[in-house]
Amino acid sequence: MIPFEEFQEKVLQAYEAIPPEFRERVSGPLVVRESHRHRDVRGMITLGECVHAPDFAGGGDLVSTVVLYYGSFVEAARRDPTFDVDDEIVETVRHEVRHHVEDQVGHAALRDLDWAEEQNEKRRQGQDFQPRFWRAGELWGDADDALRAVGRDLFHEVELPAADWETARRDGLVLRLRGEDLDIAGDEIEDDEEIFEFEGLGLTPREARAEHARAHGHGDDAPRGDASAAPGASAASEFAGDLVVVLRRRRRLLDVFRRRPS
Repeated sequence: MIPFEEFQEKVLQAYEAIPPEFRERVSGPLVVRESHRHRDVRGMITLGECVHAPDFAGGGDLVSTVVLYYGSFVEAARRDPTFDVDDEIVETVRHEVRHHVEDQVGHAALRDLDWAEEQNEKRRQGQDFQPRFWRAGELWGDADDALRAVGRDLFHEVELPAADWETARRDGLVLRLRGEDLDIAGDEIEDDEEIFEFEGLGLTPREARAEHARAHGHGDDAPRGDASAAPGASAASEFAGDLVVVLRRRRRLLDVFRRRPS
């Protein structure tokens, strides 16, 4: 890991490389020596933040400060030998400035994606998570596959009519995604919504970087920089994520009326 002073210089260079019009009313970058633990997700570290001035709620122009946590980068590099500090500095600075740009116009796409990644980490850890968070992920790949990327995990939703649901419960279900036939056994389909994980069929690190760059207009080879780093993902980031299939039974109109309170 590079020394603190060199880290500060690289952060400033990354910040000044962003066109000035995107940095209007953005101060910093402020570099903090300590690491910063995520306040809600156990083990998750925060690499950077975009902190808004307290008076923003009063209706004035949005003023923000970009903050990076040197200690969090040290921790991420310790967990993951492939962690590229230089690339992550650049993309974390871009990420936080983009928060300022989007927040000042009320565009929540990046905030929603950050939230989805937090919920996905909770899912990975076996904690309670918000339903259907993956819908805030980025569309990925062939439109016919209907895949959404959240970090390195890919999500695919399948909603079956009642008759097809019963057939799947009896005979099982085979889906072809990412060039693989995915078998779901009928006796594993119990509740009206089931989640099945297929390890290693998500995005590789290279695919994740390329997709993030494409989605945000940074060029095909631009690196990715998340605001936060998950413990599991960082420790094994040389491997692909998972492909998660969400299988749901379509509710009939009769079911809706049955569930209405009397």
